[in-house]
Amino acid sequence: MLELNGDIYYKVFEVGKIPSYMDPKKKYNEDYIFQVAKNYDPVNVHEAPFWVGHPEYMSEPKAGGWIKKVVAVGKELYVSFSDILPWMKELYDSGEFKKCSVEMGDLEINSEGESIPYLWALGATNIPAVKGLEPLKFSDDSKLHNRVCFSLINFDYKTKQKPKTMDTIKKLADSLGIKYNSNITEEDLSLAIDDELKRLKSSESDLSTEINKITNDRVIKLIDRAVTSGKITPAQKEEFESFAKTNFDQCEKVLESLPGKVLTDTQIKAQSNFAKSNQPDVTYDEILRNPDKFIGVLDEEEILALRSNSVMFKDTNIL
Repeated sequence: MLELNGDIYYKVFEVGKIPSYMDPKKKYNEDYIFQVAKNYDPVNVHEAPFWVGHPEYMSEPKAGGWIKKVVAVGKELYVSFSDILPWMKELYDSGEFKKCSVEMGDLEINSEGESIPYLWALGATNIPAVKGLEPLKFSDDSKLHNRVCFSLINFDYKTKQKPKTMDTIKKLADSLGIKYNSNITEEDLSLAIDDELKRLKSSESDLSTEINKITNDRVIKLIDRAVTSGKITPAQKEEFESFAKTNFDQCEKVLESLPGKVLTDTQIKAQSNFAKSNQPDVTYDEILRNPDKFIGVLDEEEILALRSNSVMFKDTNIL
């Protein structure tokens, strides 16, 4: 246990204590539990219950307590409680249960399918270690994907010895790169940690904005090259831009597989002028007079549409 800003935190998870078959891709690493702690919001997202075992959520299992806050300290994940009901506390006081098991995974937070790492629940258990425990998953209609339940750490309410909170706080400060002198108080160091976490959150937002800008610039360059090389027409730009923003690598592969055309400087210039105009004033007669000008600019469907509007050819059929 540790005490931080007046709250008692219990250690519920530790990175590296999971058998390899349960986490072959090393998903549940330090970065993942940091995201779990950062994302936890019992008011606006989901308040994690503390219940017995790992029941199916559709069965409306009763909770014996509620998770208040989640904190990640290096490889360790801690939680504090807003409430522990007497019957749940009695289960631990009587020795019927001694340990806990976290339930975490990628939680959908909106109708767009956006998911975030999240602590879904905490289960009371007597399984002394995760060995042999099969990974559990919600039913298909659950909004929590890849839920995995771990039984790892002692969960003992009877511990009366006051934890060395300052050592733990210093460990957290060190992991954040905070410099402090040996005489700093627990309160001042806790405030410094809060300030650093706020700064990191702000920096993350700025970085996200910059990444989005770089991504958009990369998409625009890719699509412009495709239009210039005659792989797609200006009319297809919007469709391929949307594709590239969703899956850039796949879009790039698709564009590379398209035949394209070798264009002259005159054709490239004509294509550029065409792309800049929302409603270019082009006629089928003009295409017949100077067909090279429109190579890579108009596709077959667009040319046929112009032909049908031509006074000379509108009443003829193409066989």
